Amino acid sequence: HHALHSSGIPMTLVASARAAADLLYADELDDLAAAGRSFRYIATLTRETGAAPDRRRGRIDRALLADALEGLGAPLRFAFVCGTNRFVEHVAQLLLALDVPAGAIRTERYGG
Repeated sequence: HHALHSSGIPMTLVASARAAADLLYADELDDLAAAGRSFRYIATLTRETGAAPDRRRGRIDRALLADALEGLGAPLRFAFVCGTNRFVEHVAQLLLALDVPAGAIRTERYGG
């Protein structure tokens, strides 16, 4: 939607997966980010090492989110978090610690 409408509104997508092969639409998202349309894509891998040198390693943490929020402007209008209950709680707490207003955090939970 962001690219389709040539939006100039800054947006960052953070994705976490065990391995590069688990990142959905990674090539397309990399291409969109490279096109410089106010869109950033940050992918991090939690288990794979070495096979994808262009990807960050490790879990989503405060430093990664601080980087992701940089350049989005304040106050942040929305932060969408999707994942398991434990993951969503963790990321939401990190966002709150980075001064993202609670009302801006939207969550979708699935699984355990």
